[in-house]
Amino acid sequence: MMDDLSRRNLIINYLPQSLTEQELRNIFSSVGPLKNCKLIYDKATGYSFGYGFAEYMTADDAEKAIHSLNGMQIQNKKIKVAYARPNNDETKNSNLYIRGIPKRISDEEFEAAFQLFGRIIQCRVLRNPSTNEAKGVGFILYETHLEADEALRAMNGAQLPGYPGDCLQVKYADEEGSGRKKQVPMAFVQQHIGGPMRHGSGGDRGGGGGGRNHRSGGNHRVIIISIIITISHPMSTMSILNITIISTINIK
Repeated sequence: MMDDLSRRNLIINYLPQSLTEQELRNIFSSVGPLKNCKLIYDKATGYSFGYGFAEYMTADDAEKAIHSLNGMQIQNKKIKVAYARPNNDETKNSNLYIRGIPKRISDEEFEAAFQLFGRIIQCRVLRNPSTNEAKGVGFILYETHLEADEALRAMNGAQLPGYPGDCLQVKYADEEGSGRKKQVPMAFVQQHIGGPMRHGSGGDRGGGGGGRNHRSGGNHRVIIISIIITISHPMSTMSILNITIISTINIK
């Protein structure tokens, strides 16, 4: 049985990318007074992740919002309104990470394939903003861990109806995140040993701005250290930061 907070808190999926938080608030406040309303987006880029939350002052208004706004057409999207799941042991580890999603699949087709295994709280397919094609990666959040586990066992390696040749790779999102964290930091050290580097009175040639001229002679060993850091976010694609450090050591 849901507590009072769970009965007042809603999650809204399939919001148009162009919808603002204020517009979302206006839509849901038409049902009743809101305690909080939030659109989830990337603060750095302003890119909307296509879902948000609305918390009503009363459970009755939240129920009315589900009945009156679920399935509402907003621009080119038909939104999905449902109770946000409570946070307890049954709901832990119930978020699935899926790879191999066909590029031209719709959100509705993708969700329908996974609805057989339980109640879906959130379904998200990462898409190219300019073409709206799927990037091949998505997430499905189930109400309980048991439902997510059943979906993982059935769908890992499976093909979606109407899309032959594309086999899905399904794992828990927590496992995907922890696997990337093990790679941070990951360093590859390459040592390049060259011949003598002679410095005449004219100094180094071709040096970048800010470089110093060295008048002392001698051999040098150049060590190049390349550090590759993998940064991940549960709702975004992986990005890589590559830092190169060049150190010159005098050899006497």
